[in-house]
Amino acid sequence: MTPFVVDLGFGEESILQGLTEANIVGRGGSGRVYRVTFTNRLNGAAGAVAVKQIRTAGKLDGKLEREFESEAGILSNVWHINIVRLLCCLSNTEAKLLVYDYMDNGSLDKWLHGDALAAGGHPIVARARSARRAPLDWPTRLKVVVDAAQGLCYMHHICVPPIVHRDVKTSNILLDSVFRAKVADFGLARMLAQAGAP
Repeated sequence: MTPFVVDLGFGEESILQGLTEANIVGRGGSGRVYRVTFTNRLNGAAGAVAVKQIRTAGKLDGKLEREFESEAGILSNVWHINIVRLLCCLSNTEAKLLVYDYMDNGSLDKWLHGDALAAGGHPIVARARSARRAPLDWPTRLKVVVDAAQGLCYMHHICVPPIVHRDVKTSNILLDSVFRAKVADFGLARMLAQAGAP
């Protein structure tokens, strides 16, 4: 496999070892997502990442290949506090892996609709800490909406060329440990060609 990013304190081996049934946190149309823990080899701290596995074996479907290329291509060139951060990607003929920051509070749909919907929702989500949780209060909901809007505004108005997500929904809005919202799942996103560009 070939990583595309600088050393982030974890290695390819720790990522691959973490791809076990016990670590699955979600399943989506394009594959599974795992919560992989590691010990940072730079400072010894414990950490976790979300690993989206596009395919486990065999020939990769053309549609999934395009989604992988789209997500990796778009997120490798984008940085915003309200867009999920792609740390690296690993690719070979049998598997395509996208490694993201792990979002401790999972997806917005889990907080709005409960874990039953989240089970079939976004794959890059945290495990439920509890089947029962207090609903989000209104100030937190407002903060989440503003955060998501800022991420989308960045994509539409600041990125060159602009990026259209094409699949914005509560399961594609992820929440970090302090409930900061981040837009995720760019498999269907498209970069818009600039007017007059060849």
